[in-house]
Amino acid sequence: MNKISIKKLWIGILSVLLVIGVGVLVYINNLPLIEFKDDKVTLEINSDFNALENIEKTRKVDLEDVQIDDSHLNLGYLGTYTIVYTALDKSYEVEVNVVDTIAPTFDTIDSETDETFALNAEDLVENIVDATQTTIKFKEEYSFDTEGDYEFIIVVTDEANNSTEKPVKVKIYKDDEAPVIKGDKEITKYQNTSFDPMEGMSITDNRDANAKL
Repeated sequence: MNKISIKKLWIGILSVLLVIGVGVLVYINNLPLIEFKDDKVTLEINSDFNALENIEKTRKVDLEDVQIDDSHLNLGYLGTYTIVYTALDKSYEVEVNVVDTIAPTFDTIDSETDETFALNAEDLVENIVDATQTTIKFKEEYSFDTEGDYEFIIVVTDEANNSTEKPVKVKIYKDDEAPVIKGDKEITKYQNTSFDPMEGMSITDNRDANAKL
């Protein structure tokens, strides 16, 4: 191999090395200034989150110089939020999804009624615990017009559609005792005075404490 060929070989090798070197420098220069442990974070509602601790490492900037805007983050409400990290005029976003994966807990209240009065599911539930608002309903449409002992299913559902079902015992009586109406047998009124036929009247019922005339 003559000197000219050797020279061309070295020029070619150096050119390749130069291209590789430039490529490496460009790659390094374009690396993000901030690397995160997670760029999409899922958090349980009402949990704690330290945005600074989500930074894995930084380049060309100290950790304490990173500016964090998490003013829109509300861990007390379901939803998707964005945290903005800024370093050397470059901004990076981390998505935070606040979820509720825990079903409600509650207690049921065994009850009784008569064939003329249908119970509401809300009246048979107490001590509900959940991070969000809940709805209460019977699992299906139950009939209250037949005497007997029954077990109905109550469903409590939260805003994230987590549901818990529990049975409740209901005793339905036959109401065969009419309300008792009492009042004055004689009412004396002066001429040209108003007369209220309900004055002095009262009603009681063995099953309905709120019976009305």
